[in-house]
Amino acid sequence: MYTNKKIRFVGFFRFFLFIILATGLGCGITKSMVGAITSEEPVIKKKIIVFPPINHCGLTQEKAAKISIDLAETLKEEPQLLLCNSTGDFPSPSEGDMNQYGVVYNRPEITEKAKAMNINGLILPYIPPIEESGGRSGIWPFRYDSKIYKMSLVTNVIDPVNGCLYLTELGSCEVKFPSDEIKDLSEHDIHEKVMEEAMPGLIKRQAKAIIDRLVKEPWTGKIAEVDNGIIKINAGSDAGIFPDQIFSVYSPGESIESKSGRTFTLLGEKLGTIKAVTVNAEDTIAETVEGGPFYAGQTIVFNP
Repeated sequence: MYTNKKIRFVGFFRFFLFIILATGLGCGITKSMVGAITSEEPVIKKKIIVFPPINHCGLTQEKAAKISIDLAETLKEEPQLLLCNSTGDFPSPSEGDMNQYGVVYNRPEITEKAKAMNINGLILPYIPPIEESGGRSGIWPFRYDSKIYKMSLVTNVIDPVNGCLYLTELGSCEVKFPSDEIKDLSEHDIHEKVMEEAMPGLIKRQAKAIIDRLVKEPWTGKIAEVDNGIIKINAGSDAGIFPDQIFSVYSPGESIESKSGRTFTLLGEKLGTIKAVTVNAEDTIAETVEGGPFYAGQTIVFNP
């Protein structure tokens, strides 16, 4: 009797173990095999440029510039973005380009230069003043006086093609110090300690927000030249273009002037489609699929 029960138990255990392996390990193997043989949909990289921040928090120019460098390095890890390092060719954004909330507006001198360089996204950071407050920290009976510093980073992403703002993202982080620990430090030294603790996490969160926003936007470019029916577009293999990709072509649309006097241009009507034929490093020769006529300066949108 005991032997029969033991045999039934062993049989049941083996069956139960088989079910676990089939549903767990088996599915895991299937999933990994599918992932191994399924290639990702090819995408065209969006060329971006990260500017030095508008600095209102009292950091040295070198420390403030490092924030933009670290942000750029983090964004460079995203395969759908292509980092451009030519900020020296641009006029620097100033306080006149920004409202009281840290929103940086389109500046024609910057966006026109960006369009000429085939940039898809302008990243303009702003570092507000560090906010300071006092309080009590710790658990009774070990409570102590502390200083709380709130550091923030605002990132703005502008589409240079139409001058519109893709994104304004505010990120903040609070750092606490025991009052006795920093009582002999200068304000400058305290702010640097706050930046060292707060900024790495802020940069990661801001980079994620920028990436999430940009990868959702369709890739846009321009027809650079049309000569005897041969169409040249302003991106090549550096941006991930390959033969047979299809692009829709649009005429310039309505221009809208904001209260600040800045002008934004919308997409016009769809004129037709073109196909990439010969892909060079920085430009591509395309041919007409349908529609037209096509001229230099018209906007193209990638059809995945």
